[in-house]
This record gives sequence, structure tokens and C-alpha cells, in this order.
Amino acid sequence: MNFDWDKEKPIKDLGTAILDSVSYNYVEIRNNNFKPNPQNTYKLSTKTDSYYFRYVYHLFKNATIRFKGVEWITDLPESTDIEYNIEEVFLPLKDGTGPSVVTLGDRLLIENEAKYYRKDLRNLFPVIYKGEYSDVFDFPNEAIKTNTSTSILEQIKNIPKADYYVLMYGSNENLDSLETFKKNTKEILETLQAKRPQKTILITLPPSNDTIVNQRNKQINNVFLELSKTNEFELIDTFQIFSENIDKYIRKDGINISRDGYYKLAKETAKHIK
Repeated sequence: MNFDWDKEKPIKDLGTAILDSVSYNYVEIRNNNFKPNPQNTYKLSTKTDSYYFRYVYHLFKNATIRFKGVEWITDLPESTDIEYNIEEVFLPLKDGTGPSVVTLGDRLLIENEAKYYRKDLRNLFPVIYKGEYSDVFDFPNEAIKTNTSTSILEQIKNIPKADYYVLMYGSNENLDSLETFKKNTKEILETLQAKRPQKTILITLPPSNDTIVNQRNKQINNVFLELSKTNEFELIDTFQIFSENIDKYIRKDGINISRDGYYKLAKETAKHIK
């Protein structure tokens, strides 16, 4: 990742703590009771070295903080059971080049392996992400885990203008209100089109090895497919694409998209942006 080290700014000095254990995606710290914020970057320092990381979520247990889904910006610290100073810092990415993109949706664009989607897309094609939130790689976005079509309708009132809007949602919808979902989705698409992007791209829900989830996703996707006949947006049909090799593109739980699946999705998205 290309961070702008000259623009690093301290947010808060959190004092000292003992680094209890560390791995490529996990950090555990003892003897500190601060409340972490996954929107920011963390700096562990000794008198001679500094280490930076971001994370997805954290847990508190027995006076320790466990950071999960960690991504190291620098090398990993080699020494544990020694005292480190902890700082919360602002460390932005360097300004990029390319068209602006807003990724908007629910857990499918932020949870589990979804964190690689924006990273892979940016590696495939230079883009500038916009949004209120930052993922573990510090890419701005508008993905909220609990989003529904109703909450997105409210959210899009304040999202920035962009060259491309990429939407993926539907996993939290109530199937008893499909007409409301259809109405909301139509209004979402019309509102985004009024911002005059080059394209609005809608991604369908993926297939599943779970029969109930698979049928549910089909019902949501049928709304997307119906709207695609009369509305000006482009559709990426992951249900069809991933069905060609579901064991590769869907995780072993049979529901969530795999690392390979998100890379495939990034490649498909890049085709629509180029």
C-alpha cells in the first residue's frame, strides 16, 4: 500500500502496554483499557522501532484487547512480552489517479474476504475511492454491514458525486417486503443516476450451497434483473458467474464469497470501468 508518510498525524497517545502475541492477522495487547476505532491506524513503538497496523474488529477479554483481521502496514514486530507505546494516528494513502468510485452496499462489500475487493480492483485498474468510511486497507467506501435498501435510500442523500457507483446489497432484506425492496431499489438507482455518473453498476447476490439461502438470493436477484430491463445501469450477475465453479468462488460455509470470488468480482468490475 502506498501511504503518505509525510501526512501522518497523531490522534491520541494511548500510553504503554505489553504486546502479548502477534501474527500476520492478529494482535493481542495487555494492560491497556482504551477503546479502539477500526477507522484509524495504530502505531506500536519502542525506543528504536515503530510498527503500524489497521484491523477489522476487536474483542475485549481479561484486560486484553484482541485485534482481529489485522493488516500490517509495516513489518510485524518480532518481540512480544515487552512494553510498547501505543498511538492512534491518521495515516492517509497517497493521492491516486483515475476515475472516482463509490462502493455502496451491505456486508457483502465490507465483511470477511470482501476487504480484498477494493484492493484487487485498484490493482487491476487505477481508481480513486470516495466515501465516509475506511476499510482495513484505508480505502474510502460507503459499505455498512447492516444496510438495507431502506437505509441506503437515506444514506445516498449525502454520498459524494463520483464517476462510478458500484452497488451490492440485498443480504439483509425482508422477503415479505419484496415490493418495497423493488420500489426502494428503483429510487436508489434513479437518485444515483441524477448525480450523472459515467455508470452505475449493480452486483447481484451470489449463489449458495445452502438451498434456503440460494432460493432467497434468487428472489432478490429477480428484482434486479427485472429492473435492469427498464433502468439505465449495468448488471454484474455473480449468481451466474459464480455458479460455473461454486466451490471456488463461495467459501466452505456455502454462503459467503471466497477470496477467489472477490478477485473474480474485481476483474468483472474492472471490465465495466475500463
